[in-house]
Amino acid sequence: AIGEGCMKAVVAVMKAHLDSDLVQEEACASIAGKFWAEGAVNFIEAGCIEAVVAAMNAHPGSVTVQENACRALTTIVCWEDDEIDAKFASAGGIGAIISALKAHQGSGVFRHEAFKTFRLFARTAENEVKIAQGGGFDAIVAVMKTHRDSTAVQKQALAAIAFSAREAGTKVRFVEAGGIDAIVESMTAHRGSANYQLLACHALADFATGQAESVVNVALSRCVEVVVGMMNTHRGSAGMQEQACRALASISQAGRRRRSGFAVALTMTRTKQEESV
Repeated sequence: AIGEGCMKAVVAVMKAHLDSDLVQEEACASIAGKFWAEGAVNFIEAGCIEAVVAAMNAHPGSVTVQENACRALTTIVCWEDDEIDAKFASAGGIGAIISALKAHQGSGVFRHEAFKTFRLFARTAENEVKIAQGGGFDAIVAVMKTHRDSTAVQKQALAAIAFSAREAGTKVRFVEAGGIDAIVESMTAHRGSANYQLLACHALADFATGQAESVVNVALSRCVEVVVGMMNTHRGSAGMQEQACRALASISQAGRRRRSGFAVALTMTRTKQEESV
Protein backbone atom coordinates (compact mmCIF):
# COMPACT_ATOMS: atom_id res chain seq x y z
CA ALA A 1 0.00 0.00 0.00
CA ILE A 2 1.12 3.56 -0.73
CA GLY A 3 0.42 4.66 2.84
CA GLU A 4 2.48 1.85 4.34
CA GLY A 5 5.39 2.57 1.99
CA CYS A 6 5.34 6.25 2.85
CA MET A 7 5.24 5.58 6.56
CA LYS A 8 8.12 3.13 6.35
CA ALA A 9 10.14 5.76 4.50
CA VAL A 10 9.34 8.39 7.16
CA VAL A 11 10.25 6.00 9.98
CA ALA A 12 13.55 5.13 8.24
CA VAL A 13 14.43 8.84 8.07
CA MET A 14 13.51 9.27 11.75
CA LYS A 15 15.84 6.44 12.73
CA ALA A 16 18.68 7.70 10.54
CA HIS A 17 18.42 11.28 11.85
CA LEU A 18 17.31 10.78 15.42
CA ASP A 19 19.60 13.61 16.59
CA SER A 20 17.90 16.17 14.34
CA ASP A 21 15.01 17.89 16.06
CA LEU A 22 13.88 19.41 12.77
CA VAL A 23 13.63 16.01 11.09
CA GLN A 24 11.69 14.61 14.04
CA GLU A 25 9.33 17.62 14.06
CA GLU A 26 8.44 17.24 10.40
CA ALA A 27 8.29 13.45 10.48
CA CYS A 28 5.91 13.42 13.44
CA ALA A 29 3.78 16.06 11.75
CA SER A 30 3.62 13.85 8.65
CA ILE A 31 2.47 10.85 10.64
CA ALA A 32 -0.12 12.97 12.44
CA GLY A 33 -1.56 14.69 9.42
CA LYS A 34 -1.22 12.70 6.23
CA PHE A 35 -1.48 8.95 6.69
CA TRP A 36 -4.37 8.48 9.11
CA ALA A 37 -6.71 7.00 6.50
CA GLU A 38 -4.40 4.16 5.46
CA GLY A 39 -5.26 1.75 8.25
CA ALA A 40 -4.12 0.80 11.73
CA VAL A 41 -2.01 -2.12 10.51
CA ASN A 42 0.26 0.24 8.55
CA PHE A 43 1.15 2.21 11.66
CA ILE A 44 2.10 -1.03 13.38
CA GLU A 45 4.09 -2.61 10.57
CA ALA A 46 5.94 0.61 9.78
CA GLY A 47 7.06 0.98 13.41
CA CYS A 48 5.52 4.45 13.76
CA ILE A 49 4.78 4.21 17.48
CA GLU A 50 8.31 3.20 18.44
CA ALA A 51 9.79 5.90 16.19
CA VAL A 52 7.59 8.66 17.63
CA VAL A 53 8.33 7.66 21.24
CA ALA A 54 12.04 7.55 20.41
CA ALA A 55 11.78 11.10 19.05
CA MET A 56 10.14 12.27 22.28
CA ASN A 57 12.85 10.66 24.39
CA ALA A 58 15.65 12.02 22.19
CA HIS A 59 14.39 15.63 22.29
CA PRO A 60 12.76 16.20 25.69
CA GLY A 61 13.54 19.93 25.62
CA SER A 62 11.93 20.66 22.25
CA VAL A 63 8.32 21.66 22.75
CA THR A 64 7.65 21.46 19.00
CA VAL A 65 8.90 17.87 18.78
CA GLN A 66 6.81 16.97 21.81
CA GLU A 67 3.70 18.65 20.39
CA ASN A 68 3.98 17.02 16.97
CA ALA A 69 4.88 13.66 18.48
CA CYS A 70 1.87 13.73 20.78
CA ARG A 71 -0.37 14.69 17.85
CA ALA A 72 1.03 11.70 15.98
CA LEU A 73 0.33 9.37 18.91
CA THR A 74 -3.19 10.75 19.22
CA THR A 75 -3.77 10.05 15.52
CA ILE A 76 -2.51 6.49 15.92
CA VAL A 77 -4.30 5.65 19.17
CA CYS A 78 -7.64 6.94 17.87
CA TRP A 79 -7.88 3.76 15.76
CA GLU A 80 -8.91 1.92 18.95
CA ASP A 81 -6.98 -1.18 17.99
CA ASP A 82 -5.81 -3.72 20.59
CA GLU A 83 -2.45 -4.24 18.90
CA ILE A 84 -1.86 -0.50 18.71
CA ASP A 85 -2.68 -0.20 22.41
CA ALA A 86 -0.18 -2.94 23.23
CA LYS A 87 2.52 -1.31 21.09
CA PHE A 88 1.83 2.09 22.61
CA ALA A 89 2.22 0.72 26.14
CA SER A 90 5.27 -1.47 25.47
CA ALA A 91 7.09 1.32 23.60
CA GLY A 92 6.79 3.59 26.64
CA GLY A 93 4.21 5.94 25.16
CA ILE A 94 2.52 6.67 28.47
CA GLY A 95 5.79 7.50 30.21
CA ALA A 96 6.95 9.70 27.34
CA ILE A 97 3.75 11.74 27.40
CA ILE A 98 3.80 12.10 31.18
CA SER A 99 7.44 13.23 31.17
CA ALA A 100 6.69 15.80 28.46
CA LEU A 101 3.57 16.95 30.31
CA LYS A 102 5.71 17.72 33.35
CA ALA A 103 8.32 19.56 31.28
CA HIS A 104 5.97 21.49 28.99
CA GLN A 105 2.92 22.37 31.06
CA GLY A 106 2.97 25.81 29.50
CA SER A 107 2.17 24.44 26.03
CA GLY A 108 -1.57 24.52 25.46
CA VAL A 109 -1.18 22.46 22.30
CA PHE A 110 0.71 19.71 24.11
CA ARG A 111 -1.68 19.64 27.07
CA HIS A 112 -4.63 19.30 24.73
CA GLU A 113 -3.05 16.45 22.76
CA ALA A 114 -1.76 14.68 25.88
CA PHE A 115 -5.15 14.70 27.58
CA LYS A 116 -6.81 13.64 24.33
CA THR A 117 -4.40 10.68 24.03
CA PHE A 118 -5.20 9.64 27.60
CA ARG A 119 -8.93 9.77 26.84
CA LEU A 120 -8.56 7.63 23.73
CA PHE A 121 -6.14 5.13 25.24
CA ALA A 122 -8.28 4.65 28.34
CA ARG A 123 -10.98 2.86 26.33
CA THR A 124 -10.42 -0.38 28.28
CA ALA A 125 -10.04 -1.15 31.98
CA GLU A 126 -6.57 -2.56 31.35
CA ASN A 127 -5.45 0.65 29.70
CA GLU A 128 -6.90 2.71 32.54
CA VAL A 129 -4.70 0.80 34.95
CA LYS A 130 -1.64 1.42 32.79
CA ILE A 131 -2.27 5.17 32.85
CA ALA A 132 -2.73 5.13 36.62
CA GLN A 133 0.35 3.00 37.26
CA GLY A 134 2.41 5.16 34.92
CA GLY A 135 1.70 8.29 36.96
CA GLY A 136 -0.95 9.74 34.67
CA PHE A 137 -3.18 11.00 37.47
CA ASP A 138 -0.28 12.64 39.28
CA ALA A 139 0.55 14.50 36.05
CA ILE A 140 -3.06 15.58 35.48
CA VAL A 141 -3.44 16.82 39.06
CA ALA A 142 -0.14 18.70 38.82
CA VAL A 143 -1.38 20.49 35.69
CA MET A 144 -4.67 21.36 37.43
CA LYS A 145 -2.83 22.89 40.38
CA THR A 146 -0.29 24.78 38.26
CA HIS A 147 -2.99 26.24 35.99
CA ARG A 148 -5.75 26.54 38.54
CA ASP A 149 -6.85 29.95 37.20
CA SER A 150 -7.30 28.70 33.62
CA THR A 151 -10.83 27.49 32.93
CA ALA A 152 -9.73 25.96 29.62
CA VAL A 153 -7.02 23.83 31.26
CA GLN A 154 -9.38 22.70 33.99
CA LYS A 155 -11.94 21.63 31.40
CA GLN A 156 -9.30 19.62 29.53
CA ALA A 157 -8.30 17.91 32.77
CA LEU A 158 -11.90 17.06 33.68
CA ALA A 159 -12.41 15.44 30.28
CA ALA A 160 -9.27 13.34 30.73
CA ILE A 161 -10.36 12.29 34.22
CA ALA A 162 -13.86 11.35 33.04
CA PHE A 163 -12.44 8.76 30.65
CA SER A 164 -9.41 7.61 32.65
CA ALA A 165 -10.87 6.95 36.11
CA ARG A 166 -13.90 4.72 35.69
CA GLU A 167 -12.77 1.47 37.34
CA ALA A 168 -12.76 0.97 41.13
CA GLY A 169 -8.99 0.55 41.31
CA THR A 170 -8.19 3.57 39.17
CA LYS A 171 -10.61 5.68 41.19
CA VAL A 172 -8.60 4.88 44.31
CA ARG A 173 -5.38 5.87 42.56
CA PHE A 174 -6.95 9.14 41.43
CA VAL A 175 -8.00 9.96 44.98
CA GLU A 176 -4.53 9.10 46.27
CA ALA A 177 -3.05 11.48 43.70
CA GLY A 178 -5.14 14.29 45.17
CA GLY A 179 -7.59 14.35 42.29
CA ILE A 180 -10.80 15.00 44.23
CA ASP A 181 -9.17 17.79 46.22
CA ALA A 182 -7.94 19.30 42.95
CA ILE A 183 -11.48 19.28 41.54
CA VAL A 184 -12.88 20.92 44.68
CA GLU A 185 -10.16 23.59 44.56
CA SER A 186 -10.89 24.16 40.89
CA MET A 187 -14.63 24.51 41.47
CA THR A 188 -13.95 27.05 44.19
CA ALA A 189 -11.52 29.00 41.98
CA HIS A 190 -14.04 29.14 39.11
CA ARG A 191 -17.18 29.61 41.15
CA GLY A 192 -18.42 32.31 38.78
CA SER A 193 -18.57 30.02 35.74
CA ALA A 194 -21.85 28.09 35.55
CA ASN A 195 -20.57 26.16 32.55
CA TYR A 196 -17.49 24.97 34.40
CA GLN A 197 -19.52 24.02 37.46
CA LEU A 198 -21.78 21.99 35.16
CA LEU A 199 -18.79 20.07 33.79
CA ALA A 200 -17.29 19.55 37.24
CA CYS A 201 -20.55 18.22 38.68
CA HIS A 202 -20.94 15.97 35.64
CA ALA A 203 -17.45 14.57 36.27
CA LEU A 204 -18.17 14.02 39.97
CA ALA A 205 -21.47 12.29 39.18
CA ASP A 206 -19.78 9.89 36.77
CA PHE A 207 -16.88 9.33 39.16
CA ALA A 208 -19.25 8.45 42.02
CA THR A 209 -21.23 5.97 39.89
CA GLY A 210 -20.53 2.25 40.34
CA GLN A 211 -18.60 0.30 42.93
CA ALA A 212 -15.91 2.17 44.83
CA GLU A 213 -13.59 1.67 47.77
CA SER A 214 -14.27 3.47 51.06
CA VAL A 215 -11.38 5.89 50.50
CA VAL A 216 -13.15 7.09 47.34
CA ASN A 217 -16.48 7.56 49.11
CA VAL A 218 -14.84 9.49 51.95
CA ALA A 219 -13.15 11.76 49.42
CA LEU A 220 -16.43 12.30 47.56
CA SER A 221 -18.20 13.24 50.78
CA ARG A 222 -15.95 16.31 50.92
CA CYS A 223 -17.51 17.50 47.65
CA VAL A 224 -21.06 17.81 48.95
CA GLU A 225 -20.62 21.21 50.55
CA VAL A 226 -19.01 22.80 47.50
CA VAL A 227 -21.64 21.31 45.14
CA VAL A 228 -24.48 22.69 47.28
CA GLY A 229 -22.72 26.04 47.39
CA MET A 230 -22.50 26.16 43.60
CA MET A 231 -26.19 25.27 43.33
CA ASN A 232 -26.99 28.34 45.41
CA THR A 233 -24.65 30.48 43.34
CA HIS A 234 -26.04 29.39 39.95
CA ARG A 235 -29.75 28.99 40.61
CA GLY A 236 -30.56 30.35 37.15
CA SER A 237 -28.63 27.60 35.30
CA ALA A 238 -30.90 24.61 34.73
CA GLY A 239 -28.10 22.54 33.25
CA MET A 240 -25.80 23.14 36.19
CA GLN A 241 -28.61 22.33 38.67
CA GLU A 242 -29.31 19.07 36.84
CA GLN A 243 -25.69 17.91 36.98
CA ALA A 244 -25.34 19.05 40.59
CA CYS A 245 -28.37 16.95 41.55
CA ARG A 246 -26.84 13.99 39.69
CA ALA A 247 -23.58 14.47 41.58
CA LEU A 248 -25.29 14.62 44.97
CA ALA A 249 -27.43 11.57 44.16
CA SER A 250 -24.42 9.55 43.00
CA ILE A 251 -22.36 10.54 46.04
CA SER A 252 -25.27 9.63 48.33
CA GLN A 253 -25.75 6.25 46.66
CA ALA A 254 -22.02 5.54 46.92
CA GLY A 255 -22.18 6.27 50.64
CA ARG A 256 -25.14 3.93 51.08
CA ARG A 257 -23.30 1.15 49.25
CA ARG A 258 -20.33 1.61 51.55
CA ARG A 259 -22.50 1.51 54.69
CA SER A 260 -24.42 -1.49 53.35
CA GLY A 261 -21.18 -3.36 52.71
CA PHE A 262 -19.98 -2.56 56.21
CA ALA A 263 -23.25 -3.82 57.71
CA VAL A 264 -23.02 -7.12 55.80
CA ALA A 265 -19.41 -7.63 56.91
CA LEU A 266 -20.32 -6.86 60.52
CA THR A 267 -23.24 -9.33 60.42
CA MET A 268 -21.02 -12.08 59.01
CA THR A 269 -18.43 -11.44 61.71
CA ARG A 270 -21.02 -11.64 64.50
CA THR A 271 -22.46 -14.85 63.02
CA LYS A 272 -19.02 -16.48 62.97
CA GLN A 273 -18.41 -15.39 66.57
CA GLU A 274 -21.71 -16.87 67.70
CA GLU A 275 -21.01 -20.14 65.89
CA SER A 276 -17.63 -20.46 67.59
CA VAL A 277 -19.13 -20.09 71.07
